Amino acid sequence: MIVNFKTTKTVQNIGKFLLSMNAITDSGLSILAMSEVEENFDARFSCASREYEYLILNTKFPRPTWKNRAFWYQHRIDVPRLETELELLKGEHDFRSLAKVISMKNRSTVRTVLESKLERSAEFDGLLKIRIRANGFLHNMIRILTGTLLEIANGKRKDTNILEILSSKDRTIAGITLPPHGLYFLRAYYDSSPQIDSMYSVRDLQK
Repeated sequence: MIVNFKTTKTVQNIGKFLLSMNAITDSGLSILAMSEVEENFDARFSCASREYEYLILNTKFPRPTWKNRAFWYQHRIDVPRLETELELLKGEHDFRSLAKVISMKNRSTVRTVLESKLERSAEFDGLLKIRIRANGFLHNMIRILTGTLLEIANGKRKDTNILEILSSKDRTIAGITLPPHGLYFLRAYYDSSPQIDSMYSVRDLQK
């Protein structure tokens, strides 16, 4: 996650300041990188797109090490069908069918999906990663989307596809809302701030 702040004082040594900030943060928060950016930069409103990931543990039995870290799903998943549905998502769509109804009042529900793909974990058999990058997201959009995709890929909704559900603009037509513990924010993208890309590179090296 990217945050920004403004100060009237000059930070003489960013590396030292980074160490000092981490010394006073709670154990649930860590600051991995820091950089000076343009004065008009805003972490939220300058963001061009965001990327999220939802983890699905598709195994016959649950795994204690993944409890509350991934959504355990013991049913069969047609992986090629799931990949096809993710391809259909790319582009501009009205996501009214895939958002919490109360959150859509007086808001545009049109979003552009830039990337949508399925990855299999190389380290853990049965762990699937659905990754979505878009220019914006609605409340519960990814959790409802993933729940709907699973219902399509397990045969419960085999006679429909995600585009037909989107076209209905009806939340009751879509699938269940999956729990939050499989959802992760991966990164924010900025068109004119190369410093942010460098900061994410530092984060990735620390994994």
